[in-house]
Amino acid sequence: MISIIKAGCIGLWFLTDLAWASSEKPLSLKTTGSRIIEKAEDYVIRTIITNESDKKLHILNDPRGPLLKLPTDTFRITDANGAQPRFKGVRVKYLPMAKSPSDYRVLDPGESVETEHDLNEAYDFSDLQPGPYEIMGKEPFYAFDKDTQTILPIRAHSISHHTHIKPLREKNQTRTRTAPFPKRAATFIDCTDDQQETIRTAAQVAQDYALNATSYANSVTEDAPPRYTTWFGRYTTTRYTRVAAQFSAISSRDFSSFTYDCSCDIENTFAYVYPHEFGHIYLCGAFWKAPMSGTDSKAGHLSFYLFIYSHDRFVGRNSHNAGGTIDHTYGHRACKALALTSPNTAVINADSHEYFAENHPELS
Repeated sequence: MISIIKAGCIGLWFLTDLAWASSEKPLSLKTTGSRIIEKAEDYVIRTIITNESDKKLHILNDPRGPLLKLPTDTFRITDANGAQPRFKGVRVKYLPMAKSPSDYRVLDPGESVETEHDLNEAYDFSDLQPGPYEIMGKEPFYAFDKDTQTILPIRAHSISHHTHIKPLREKNQTRTRTAPFPKRAATFIDCTDDQQETIRTAAQVAQDYALNATSYANSVTEDAPPRYTTWFGRYTTTRYTRVAAQFSAISSRDFSSFTYDCSCDIENTFAYVYPHEFGHIYLCGAFWKAPMSGTDSKAGHLSFYLFIYSHDRFVGRNSHNAGGTIDHTYGHRACKALALTSPNTAVINADSHEYFAENHPELS
C-alpha cells in the first residue's frame, strides 16, 4: 500500500496553477477487464490510452495516472448507490518535469498505449457488497510542448468498464501494519556509503525542521503571523489545533531511526512510503538531486512523508477517513492560493506542511 510519491520539476509552469488548456479532448481513455471480478487475477484490468488528435503528443509519465503501473488512486470505482472501495495505495506528489525523454511518452496520431493495473494493490474491496460496479480511469493528463517548453493539462474522453464484483474476503488482502517507529539506529537497504551519509545529514536537518515547526506552531495565537497564515490561512481554533497536533506528532518521531531504502530506480520521483509500514522510506532518483535544505529539499521531503504517518494516526487508524485525501495541491504558488481560498483543506494538505517546515524564503 504505497502512499505518496514526490517528483521533481525543472522550472516549467506549475500545473496546479493552470486551468485546462482547452475544452478539447485529444485523448481517449478506455478501461477494460473481466466482466465478473471474483478471483485475485480478475482484479487486473487494462487501460488503453489513444491519441485521437492529428498531432504528435508528448504525454508526461505522471505517476498518479494510468500510464504507469504504480498503485495510485487512478480509478473511480462505484456502484449505483455510490459505494466505493477504500483507497490504500499510492498518493502522489508530482511536480511535472520534462528533463529527458524518459519523463514523457510520445504518442503519434492514432497510436495507443496499453497498461495493466492490479486494483487489489490500490484498493480494499473487502467491505463492499457484491454487485455491479462501474470502473472509470481518472484524469488529468499533461502534455509537454517542446517548442514552447511548457507543460499544459489536456483532457481525455473516458470510456468506463462495467463489471460485477464479488469481493475477496481473505485476511491477507491488505498489508499488515508494523509497529510504529521502533527506537533503533537507521537501517539502510541498497544504499552506498555516500548515500548513507547524505541520508544521515538530511535526517538531522529534517529533525531540526520538525522541532522548529512544532515550537513555532505552539506559539501561534489568534493574531497569527505570516508564516502560519501563508500556508494555513486565517486563524481559527479548530484549524490551529489540528496543525499544532500534526506537527507535534511529526516532531516526536526520531528521523535517525527509520529504514531508508535506496533501491527505487524511478528517476523523476523523490520517494514513496507505505503508510502502514511506519518508518520505512523508499528514496528515488530525484531525492539525490534535491538541495539539502530550502524549498523542496531532502530534509523537507522527509518531513513531508512524516506528515503522512501523523495524519493517519491523527484521524484514527480505524476511521473511514484514515488515509483520506491529503495531497490536494503542490508547489509554493498553489499552496499559498489554497490557504487563501480553502484553509480547511490547507491544514490537511501535505505539501503545505512541508513548506511551513522548510520556511523558505523565511517568514516571521
